Amino acid sequence: AKFLSHLIGRVVVYYYAEFRCNKKFTEAEREAIHGLIGQVGKECAAIMKIIWNYRKSDSDYELKTRLEIFRQIKSSLKDQFVAGAINACEKQLVLSEEADSIEEIVNDEYHRNEGNLTKRACFDAIKDDLPSSFNDKAKNVYSSRLAFEEERDDQKMIFGMLARAKMKAKAEHVELDTDAFFEQLRVQHPDKGSAIKFVAGREKRNSDVQTISNELAKMKAKAAGTEFDTDAFLEELREKYPDKGDAIKFVAGREKSNKKRNSDVQTISNELAKMKAKAAGTEFDTDAFLKQLREKYPDKGDAIKFVAGREKHNSNVQTISNELAKMKAKAA
Repeated sequence: AKFLSHLIGRVVVYYYAEFRCNKKFTEAEREAIHGLIGQVGKECAAIMKIIWNYRKSDSDYELKTRLEIFRQIKSSLKDQFVAGAINACEKQLVLSEEADSIEEIVNDEYHRNEGNLTKRACFDAIKDDLPSSFNDKAKNVYSSRLAFEEERDDQKMIFGMLARAKMKAKAEHVELDTDAFFEQLRVQHPDKGSAIKFVAGREKRNSDVQTISNELAKMKAKAAGTEFDTDAFLEELREKYPDKGDAIKFVAGREKSNKKRNSDVQTISNELAKMKAKAAGTEFDTDAFLKQLREKYPDKGDAIKFVAGREKHNSNVQTISNELAKMKAKAA
């Protein structure tokens, strides 16, 4: 609550926290408070996206910091976003820049020690001697950022150890007992329990997804030539594998996404084929037409990109084939 109050207003957050703890408010009041906090979070994300878009699309903003861009466009945001979201973004960006400055100081200390101390040790050694302009909130933001990096490095290490263990098991023609492997790692690396838990969870999820995908592929092959109800079959799998709900949800989402993508690709391909047939005998600008389709179908961007790539590939193949045919004819 203290952290959130710094970002989106003390009163709102403490009201919300008080309800969560004491159930003091009515359901309607709770929904209103929850809605406001949710709105602020969503609008914060939208503002951050606008800032990133400025940096990517306009060279004038390329070298500016996110805070500089924000302050330059701040007045234009007032018509689109609530004041709480604008204030929250500014506070986040101020803290982020202060954390960036602390990071530079820590990196200098790290290199001065030639890597003999970890960045965490360097930070702990200098944090009390940092200029007074860096408040505790900025230090906490940097510390959290450092913790994330440490966790990510630990995960990379565990993933690497798992990959090597799998390769060794494969060379010895044995199956790796991943549960026993992770248990052994917990004993060998008691300080990396969180990373081991993450990698073990990812490994189980991947295994579950593979199991469900295999089941689905078998059933599709069996039903070849007939109408197959994917949703009904996945519902059956939920009963068969009650512990694999997340994997089934993932596969269901992937199937839905693939179905939509295939449908979108077919739609774009049909539009393109019709226009090519209509323009037969004249020069046809495929790129310009696909640009028109992006405006007509803003939700089919991935499909248009795929079709554009396929068209370019086919055009390149045709060019190379023509060159080769000419040379063969010449050398006949």
